[in-house]
Amino acid sequence: MGTSCAVRVVFSLAKLTKFLHDSTLLIFMGWLIDIFLFSSLIAACDPVSVIAVFEEMHVNAFLFVNVFGEALFNDGISVVIYNIFLAFHELGPENFTTIDYVAGGVSFFVVAAGGVLLGLIFAIIVAFITNRSTTPCAESRTLLKHRATTQLIIDLNVQREVYQAPIAASSYENGAVRSAGIKNRSQTIDEKYNCFT
Repeated sequence: MGTSCAVRVVFSLAKLTKFLHDSTLLIFMGWLIDIFLFSSLIAACDPVSVIAVFEEMHVNAFLFVNVFGEALFNDGISVVIYNIFLAFHELGPENFTTIDYVAGGVSFFVVAAGGVLLGLIFAIIVAFITNRSTTPCAESRTLLKHRATTQLIIDLNVQREVYQAPIAASSYENGAVRSAGIKNRSQTIDEKYNCFT
């Protein structure tokens, strides 16, 4: 929700700038799509800066993981919105029909819902594996292997027309794994066994 609002705010500011620059009331569809394309890219930058500030302030792990998961969801939404407007840009404003607008809106919800569903399925699988493992660093290794496997499965099973689905689904999957791991997170296993060095 926040990302889509940020896209609209950046779009409104860019539209106002264009209006003041041209000082005409003519609305040209081509630059509207270009502005939406730019605003969908720039909208996801806010959570990244918040995460950087949190790292410097050394906030507690629970808050950090929550904000990090929210940033992953925002990144996935931004990628989906960007790809929708990129498809509109490639189609060209003179070729738009009402069906194109409806298809863009529907594809956003299909990709978002599919990404969340796949994310929850794979999060349950990872939770099952990590809860039954006694090996040190199993959580970190499993998440890394799981991430690559999920991306491969999604890439192989998604049709060519829905090209934004693998990116969005992997972002949602990663966010779902992080979100599902908040409650059952082993507090110190990564620090104790130094898994990433």
